[in-house]
Amino acid sequence: MSGLGAEINKKRHFWIQNILLYSPLALSVLFSGYCVGVTALDSGLYIKKAFEFTQGEFDLVFRPGFTFLLGNTFKILEPSVWAGMALVRFFFAANVFLIFFMTRYLYNKQVAFAASMTLLFSYYLNFLSHRILLDNVHPFFVLLCIFLSLMAVDRKSFPLAVGTGVAFFFTYLVKVTTLLFLPFPILIAICWHPFKIR
Repeated sequence: MSGLGAEINKKRHFWIQNILLYSPLALSVLFSGYCVGVTALDSGLYIKKAFEFTQGEFDLVFRPGFTFLLGNTFKILEPSVWAGMALVRFFFAANVFLIFFMTRYLYNKQVAFAASMTLLFSYYLNFLSHRILLDNVHPFFVLLCIFLSLMAVDRKSFPLAVGTGVAFFFTYLVKVTTLLFLPFPILIAICWHPFKIR
């Protein structure tokens, strides 16, 4: 019985540890439901462009990626500040998820827990996530490009490399400053294997 009891305790400890390690993901989903927000100066313009999108007008010059996301959110829910906040809060949670899985891929679950918890309780991230702005949306796509680049080089995967290119193009449509990250995949391809973290 002592051996069976030890095995049960071991399994229980394993499940408790995993629940705690994955808790930032559950908390981010819970916190993201709080959609009360404050509009900023740029919010009105984003809302206007997104509303025009729902009416069949699409501005291909002014941040079309964000307009596309916000406009489709308006179509699914309704054109409102609350709907805009729901999109931003979704990306608040998505950033925590992405950081968790990215750091778990690079290091381990313990590092992923620390990184995602730091992001989840970041005052500045929470401050920005209550405004209909790009500050939660654009970083998500930049991080996604970085993560896909790392995996594409690490696994020598052509489909992941194509996915990186597609993600990079959409990220550029969200915000033009994405071009600053253009050298990153090239640097990863050159430096990843000699200085591999794992």
